[in-house]
Amino acid sequence: MADFGPAFADPNNLVVGPLLVVGGAEFTPEAVVDAYDGQKFPLLVKAGHTVLVQLPRRVWRTAGLAYGPLPRGIVKVSDAYDSVRFVACDRDEPSGSEAGGPVTFWSGFVMTSVPTCLPLDVYVDEEATPRRVEIALGAECGSVPAAVASS
Repeated sequence: MADFGPAFADPNNLVVGPLLVVGGAEFTPEAVVDAYDGQKFPLLVKAGHTVLVQLPRRVWRTAGLAYGPLPRGIVKVSDAYDSVRFVACDRDEPSGSEAGGPVTFWSGFVMTSVPTCLPLDVYVDEEATPRRVEIALGAECGSVPAAVASS
């Protein structure tokens, strides 16, 4: 439980509709990626929404999502997931966390064994087509969007 204030308006956060990746629009230095095999990114989803975050198949050997229970704990990239579905609390169910309105909060990690501009495919609610965004983990991206298609 936490109050994230106006997090959806912070240009350092990656926003994809009702999803917010805290610090996801900031460049993670290569030294951090090398030392920790990625970066810790708290994640928020606005109440009443479901978001699926999926890594493209081409990065499955070198990257993973470490949110929720992991097999054998978090040890290496191969222990992480290639996709995670985040289901926020219902709009009428208190979550205990706020970011300009009720949100559900997850602590977790985006892992990579090599510095990369990591693509993420984000499916919001029942959308059939993902919204593609990138996170700069030790390597620059063409452009790291601070906000993508609000909803």
